[in-house]
Amino acid sequence: MRSTPAGSRTLPIGGLFLAASLVLGGCGSSEAMNPDRCNVRIATISPVAPSVGRGTSLSLSASYLAALPCRPNVPASALHWLSSSPGVVTVDSITGVVTARSSGTAVLSVHAPGTIKVLAETQVMVP
Repeated sequence: MRSTPAGSRTLPIGGLFLAASLVLGGCGSSEAMNPDRCNVRIATISPVAPSVGRGTSLSLSASYLAALPCRPNVPASALHWLSSSPGVVTVDSITGVVTARSSGTAVLSVHAPGTIKVLAETQVMVP
């Protein structure tokens, strides 16, 4: 039997296998998963961190980074948009068209329909 330093603990081989299975079983499994349970960045927003003049509009787009099993089962064009500060910037939840309303900063996020998991976000500044 191996000795361990005082106060340290060892994890039995079975426990180590179980822990590794839980960690690796997330997005790497072959079963379809709810995107709310995937803890990796799934999408990106273009353009990144745009500046939009007050009263003007800009169209944003989202795209998936990779073909992950936990990726939502909808095309990136069907993702929904949300603004953290609608008084500063509004965003059409379906089209991703941003309209600057007043000076400030807002965070725009994109998520799959029917979920609250943020797949990507960007900061928009209105000078």
